[in-house]
Amino acid sequence: MPAGKSVSKPRPAPADTRPVRIGCVPLVDCAPLVAAQALGLFSRHGVAVELHWQLGWAAIREGIHYRQFDCAHAIAGLVFAMRAGTGATSTPVFTPFVLNLHGNAITLSRELLRSGVQDAASLGKYARSQTGAALTFAAVSQFSTHYLLLRGWLTECGLDPDKDVRLVILPPRLMPECLEAGLIDGFCAGEPWNSLAVNAGTGWCPAVSSELAPGHAEKVLLVHEHFAAESPERLQRLLAALTDSCQWCDAPQNRGQLAGFLADTGHFPERAVLAASLAGPFPDGTGALRDATSFIVFHRGDANRPTAERGAWIYDRMIRHGVLPADSSRSELLRLCWRPAA
Repeated sequence: MPAGKSVSKPRPAPADTRPVRIGCVPLVDCAPLVAAQALGLFSRHGVAVELHWQLGWAAIREGIHYRQFDCAHAIAGLVFAMRAGTGATSTPVFTPFVLNLHGNAITLSRELLRSGVQDAASLGKYARSQTGAALTFAAVSQFSTHYLLLRGWLTECGLDPDKDVRLVILPPRLMPECLEAGLIDGFCAGEPWNSLAVNAGTGWCPAVSSELAPGHAEKVLLVHEHFAAESPERLQRLLAALTDSCQWCDAPQNRGQLAGFLADTGHFPERAVLAASLAGPFPDGTGALRDATSFIVFHRGDANRPTAERGAWIYDRMIRHGVLPADSSRSELLRLCWRPAA
């Protein structure tokens, strides 16, 4: 295992050699899956894996529901929405593994910067001064931390997210081009799509999620209960490989190579754009360079454990922002959704 040491021993060859089908979206935080393949960690732990690339989270949700995928790289709130049947048919899913903490940014158009917007306070003042159409902001899903972070940040701006602005849902890879075309005024998304807008000169980042909500869980491994019941050994082998991969991904000396692994998939921009948030420094589009040490965390601070506290942070904000009905059973959903594999 290059530039790092495995934290667990390889297992003997399994009886079940069927590949685990995993859906994923091209975002930097799918790195543990990509690195595990590139470093041979899945093979080392005796599990075969197929990665199925998808445009956005609706495709992930449908792929899990219809059992096209056994597991998925997923926004953390999707596990609650699918289990509760919010926005789709109820599906028995849970997460035994957090893939990363942080990793998002809020990106605004250069036009807003030229108009005097420099931070949350000046955005609020600018938005309230406009007499035309309301500003439009995009997030990747109502069930994502991006949506929750964006709404919280807009509230800090003194704006009502339901009345003073327009919120739309877009797949992450479409956000930079929609910003450039003037279809949206800003967005909250994971990397590399913020860096791509900054690199193109069309966007700038007033806030990153490690500052807005330190320690928040971002992406998780979403697992169908039927797969966990049918293939407990394959799931355990998968989790062991991902634990090793997350440890490797988190080491600063590996971040440059990790950017190369992602670029080599053909689903991402060039390596230099990927390295901005992985290795840093992170250019925010104003001429400033941000430290990227905690921009995205893959393993430090017991990051991979699906604790009740991490789940509750997301669940409570989904209730607060009207994403889940207020009469949902909080303790029951937390118990069912965020737990270690059996």
